[in-house]
Amino acid sequence: MKYAEKLYRQLVRLGWNQQKLSRTSGVSDSEVSRILAGKSNPGLENAFRLSSAVGLSLDFMANENLVEDPILETAGLTEAHRELLAIANAMGVRQVTQLLDIAQHLGYDMALRRLIDARPTIQPVAADSTASTKATTAALKKSGS
Repeated sequence: MKYAEKLYRQLVRLGWNQQKLSRTSGVSDSEVSRILAGKSNPGLENAFRLSSAVGLSLDFMANENLVEDPILETAGLTEAHRELLAIANAMGVRQVTQLLDIAQHLGYDMALRRLIDARPTIQPVAADSTASTKATTAALKKSGS
């Protein structure tokens, strides 16, 4: 995968546009546009600035054979998390982003629905529970005698 494609994918992941990348990295908007269009390869300084701005290593961005940034730690992940990441990578950034947006929306709706439909699970306690307990005990003693 080429530098421009990796940069574009990361912009989509971050929800950034070219102007935000330009402001954050200090690389001119026109240069960012040429790089993303594949019309220009960045020099070392601009490549480093752009990579740093989007949180990816220059090694990953410059090496077309790498499909995952070695800077992103995956050692602590469970096998299920690794499998989920592999599926997400296979689906593509745009589809995963849409899926996450839908899941987030559904999660919010479900949580709100549960709050609205909630029923109290604890019965209210009498204001003077000590007096109520004494009266019940007295009534039991009286009926038992």
